[in-house]
This record gives sequence, C-alpha cells and structure tokens, in this order.
Amino acid sequence: MQDDLVISQGSFRGPGLSHHVKREILPCEDCGCGERNEEPRVVGGMESNVNAFPWLGRLIYEKAFGCAASLINDRFVISAAHCMKG
Repeated sequence: MQDDLVISQGSFRGPGLSHHVKREILPCEDCGCGERNEEPRVVGGMESNVNAFPWLGRLIYEKAFGCAASLINDRFVISAAHCMKG
C-alpha cells in the first residue's frame, strides 16, 4: 500500500478535446487511508446558512442522497458522470 497522497488536476478543451493533467505526489505519514471518517462535516467545516450557496444542488435517487450538482444556468446542472443513472 502506498503512503503518499496523489493530487491530480485536469482540464479539457473543445472541439479537438485536448487535455492537460498535472499530478503531484505528496508525502503522507498519517493520512488514514481506508479509515471511515465519523465526522459529519469536512475537517474544520461549519454549518452554512440556508441559501448561502445557491448554485449547489443535490441529486436524490429513490429517496436517498445521490450526488452534488452545480447549477450552470436556469435550466441545467452539472455533476459527475458516475452520478447519472440510465
């Protein structure tokens, strides 16, 4: 098992769809990989006010939280491909 933290950054362009990915490996002495985080929030996070982030949405499938989504205009949201069903 590797004890490093890998950070990747990517971008895509059209119509030729060129892409660029930058990878960086950072040392990680005590990352806790594979350990469940019992905290309900991001480390150092705090509760936000209602409507504090109006561009965020959530996708719900069968009455359960699925994924987060970002509003990109008044008709569409964008989310990760693995969040889509069908």
